[in-house]
Amino acid sequence: MVNLPGLIVAALFGGSAFMIAALAPSGHPRAYAAEAQAVDPANLLVMDGDTIRVKGIKPSIRLTGYTSPATKAACPNERTLGAKAKERLYDLVQTGPVTLRLVPCACPAGTEGSGLCNYGRSCGILTVNGVDVGKTLIYENLAIPLVCGPTSCPAVSTPWCK
Repeated sequence: MVNLPGLIVAALFGGSAFMIAALAPSGHPRAYAAEAQAVDPANLLVMDGDTIRVKGIKPSIRLTGYTSPATKAACPNERTLGAKAKERLYDLVQTGPVTLRLVPCACPAGTEGSGLCNYGRSCGILTVNGVDVGKTLIYENLAIPLVCGPTSCPAVSTPWCK
């Protein structure tokens, strides 16, 4: 993704434009696609239980509304559950129509799109067969809810290493 102020970045999915974001000079998103856009699962790479990459789009996308166990720098139990969450997310995206809607990240003013916000990742909501994947992973005990405010997320006490 090109991060130039005021530039609208788009990619094509099955012939339709998918707007990533219109960036104001401060780097804050001005606009996002109003509706979720279809994504071909063949163009989607699951990084872990709550992060994906879409072919042709940079940076990676942090899925919002939940957090899943880490796959790196974690206790053994968390790494094991993190691998299961990643595998389950991969399996989910193979089962039906996949849509992605990019949303603003919960970051301090002027930091979205930078390493100071969400490790430089974009934020989005991924659904499969019309169901938010986060809700499925939470239901299956492979994630926990994470509800963020407009500029930050609460500290989360993850249960996986206790």
